[in-house]
Amino acid sequence: MRQWGWLLGTLTMLLVLVFLLVGFGFDTSTPTKRSLRSDSGRHYRVKMVNTSDSIVLDNGLVQLTFSNPAGDVIGIRYGGIDNLLEIHNKPTNRGYCDLNWNNLGEKSSIFERVLGTEFRVITATEDQIEISFTRTYNVSLP
Repeated sequence: MRQWGWLLGTLTMLLVLVFLLVGFGFDTSTPTKRSLRSDSGRHYRVKMVNTSDSIVLDNGLVQLTFSNPAGDVIGIRYGGIDNLLEIHNKPTNRGYCDLNWNNLGEKSSIFERVLGTEFRVITATEDQIEISFTRTYNVSLP
């Protein structure tokens, strides 16, 4: 209970994994590591752009945009579509992590948005980028 960072880190790793698998496809008969190339032979490299309010991951096929430091998914760009998420929603209501929990013996549940307070890069190579959004759990909360 000290930190919810593991939850945000795990969800972020899953998003990055989906981000990478979209280009590679998921086929157990293919090697686990291969270059991502277009039909023209161009090699796609994973790039990251970090601004004060957003993080953009781009592999040439898919572009993911996260709010910084909260970690909300505010944009998914693919196949010429600028944003696959609902653009009429506020950026904080397009893709986010939440918890729905209750205390033992209570019937009412508590809904809590998980907002990161810190962003950091775990790994950054031309083939892979792993990012993490964390926050420290406040034990004084119910």
